Amino acid sequence: VLPALRGAAPIQYALLNGDESTGVSIQKMVKLAPNLKALGVLLTLYSHNERICRQVESMLRKELGAKLFETKIRVNTKAKAAPSVQKTMGELETFVRASA
Repeated sequence: VLPALRGAAPIQYALLNGDESTGVSIQKMVKLAPNLKALGVLLTLYSHNERICRQVESMLRKELGAKLFETKIRVNTKAKAAPSVQKTMGELETFVRASA
C-alpha cells in the first residue's frame, strides 16, 4: 500500500483522518559493484511547488553539475502533503481513541 499522504506527518494525519490503511516507501542506497559506473543522478518525487525540492535540486546541481540529470520524476499529484502536527503522539492517540 503506497501512502496517500506525504510530508511532515503523514502517519499522524492518516490517524486523524480515520484512514483504515496507509503505507510507507523506503529507498535503500547500496554500494555499486566496482566494475559499474553511475551515469548520473535522477531526482524523484520532485515537485517544483515545494521549496525543499527546489533547494535540494540547487544544492545537488552545485555539487554534481552535469551528473544531475535534467529529467525529473514528478511526485504523484494525487498524494496530498500532510502539514506538520502540533500534537504529541500521546495526544493523537487520545484523539483517535475518542473518535472511534
